[in-house]
Amino acid sequence: TDEGDASPNIFIYEREFAQRGGGANEVESNAIAGTKQLAKALELYRRGSPLRGPIDYRLFNVQMDAIEISDPVVLASLAHPATLDATVKRTCGGSLGVSFAAGAEDGPGPTVEGISCASSPDLINAAVTDFQALAAGKIPPALFGDLVLCNFDAQPLLNQTCQAEKAVLFPVGPLNLEPSVLPLQIIRLGNLALVGVPWEVTTMAARRLRASVLDVLKDAGVDTVVIAGLANEYVHYLTTREEYSSQQYEGASNLFGPWSLAAVQQETRRLAV
Repeated sequence: TDEGDASPNIFIYEREFAQRGGGANEVESNAIAGTKQLAKALELYRRGSPLRGPIDYRLFNVQMDAIEISDPVVLASLAHPATLDATVKRTCGGSLGVSFAAGAEDGPGPTVEGISCASSPDLINAAVTDFQALAAGKIPPALFGDLVLCNFDAQPLLNQTCQAEKAVLFPVGPLNLEPSVLPLQIIRLGNLALVGVPWEVTTMAARRLRASVLDVLKDAGVDTVVIAGLANEYVHYLTTREEYSSQQYEGASNLFGPWSLAAVQQETRRLAV
């Protein structure tokens, strides 16, 4: 599957971190995960069929912090709730949110997930969240997020005006700490297309990206699209609009704002034509 929200750690709450993969230590756990992957790969290989057709490849670089989504096919495919919509759908300067510092279940960090910017600050709920964080031994980020970090959209020079629900912790793009010009790539092997992107792509985001690319390439004889994440660069996570809105670890790690996936769909469709 796509690596953005998949984990071999099946005993997250029952065992110590080193034993969550089923082994007595990280080496054994990696051996278990690798053996499972090999077995599945061999099973799929035996069930597969030869690739047939031409070989081709395309690669170009995109300015990910300055894309406006205008492709009518991509716009028509968006299925998020109306409350998450925006008249102008564009990407903006890369940033990591407060919930990025919370980490994920596999490797929790010092803050908590779900810190989101509402239309108006709810200081009581923020105070409750902070109390719960303190009780769990975490850094309490909610009040500070509501009062300070949710106001980065008022700083146009930092290009953060479209981060929506994200409480900006690190404006990494404007500070040149992360790349904003990123490679997108398609490799065709007969009826198979590999889409190389520099993100960890969540499983649902990958479904939508695969469908966008297949829609363009199917008439050329491509019937299978596979997402190859972490290709040629690394810029954290790519999520759906809905996943972004909840500002869990993955959404807070989606650098370029809530319309990042739509932007990647649009640009990979251009690459595939």
